[in-house]
Amino acid sequence: MKYLKTVIYLLFLISCSDTNVSEQEISVTVSDLQSFEIGQLGMSGTIPFIFMPDHENKNNLLVYNQYFRRIDSLFFLSDTVLARKGNEVPAEGPHGIQNFKSFFSNLDYLVYLSGYGVGIDGEEGLEFFGLGSFDFIENDNMTHIVRDNGFNQTYTGLGSKKDIYFLTKNFVNSQYAINHFDLTTKELELIDFPLKDELLQIHDPAFTYNNAEVRAFNFPFLLANEEEIIVSYPFMSTIQVMNIQSRISREFSPLPIGFSSIKEEPIVLSNNASYDQGNEMITKWTEDVHFGPILTYRDQYFYRIVREHAERTNKNYYIEVFDLDFNKILEKELVGIRDVPILKYFSTGDDIILHPINYFEDDEDFYNFYRVNLLAKD
Repeated sequence: MKYLKTVIYLLFLISCSDTNVSEQEISVTVSDLQSFEIGQLGMSGTIPFIFMPDHENKNNLLVYNQYFRRIDSLFFLSDTVLARKGNEVPAEGPHGIQNFKSFFSNLDYLVYLSGYGVGIDGEEGLEFFGLGSFDFIENDNMTHIVRDNGFNQTYTGLGSKKDIYFLTKNFVNSQYAINHFDLTTKELELIDFPLKDELLQIHDPAFTYNNAEVRAFNFPFLLANEEEIIVSYPFMSTIQVMNIQSRISREFSPLPIGFSSIKEEPIVLSNNASYDQGNEMITKWTEDVHFGPILTYRDQYFYRIVREHAERTNKNYYIEVFDLDFNKILEKELVGIRDVPILKYFSTGDDIILHPINYFEDDEDFYNFYRVNLLAKD
């Protein structure tokens, strides 16, 4: 049976104003580098893993251990990190699933997102809903769910206990779409969201070598809560916010101080360009200013981490903080966190966890991290 929900045509109210830092003051504290032995779980501290905050315990992360196909737990307490082995994710049988990009628990069951659909694992087994079972999905063999938050490999599209949102990409025409899946009715809805399609096409550096396509990742970032869908982009500062109930959209363009507001457009190569030319083009685009995903902090603020142009500033990182109406209230350089090849981050409890990765220097048995705290000044 094919489920189809009628797409509603929406009215968008666009607010394209540049926003400066407001008068509210926030203090930022960054800890010294800390670490714990993740090797005790049989995992590596230098290989990114799929994880999800635990809704029952905000200091807990549910972590997919790909080496043992387990969902383990990490507890980020105030002075230590505890690890606990969890249950196996079977590959076969009534609860089996082979591969998935993201997972989360809505307290009733586990939900998995693969590239091709949604798997719901309840008491009687796993039920899978492939994209091809919905009539409005064009080129279903070439339309995939893309990891909307590939920067951190966590799932941030849980709108409520029964609503999830995710991005798909049609790899025939390179068009992105935002989809809403109702976990109760098992219906899929296409959200008429004003994604920046033209800029996504421009900032999609790719070249062909030996009949194979080499491409940089430019996936938009998606964050959802019970009231809003929030979209941002890795290549520019623009933030788009849609009210889920009214479907009215707003747009914010916060003005940066210490970094550029948008990447330079990648050059267009000729058809006979060499591999070195193509690799240079992608590297230049990748090392330009990079905006991380928007996340929430204590349900009080939104924030993101920004890396300035790598060649100009030796990979300096900044934190941007916004109030719940997306007024920018802080931009601060994270002094002491420089020249880190890769910096991933997430929120847990009262902390923002920054996870620097240096594949050639780090001991893979240890997970290194900084704790960041935000506090409004009196």
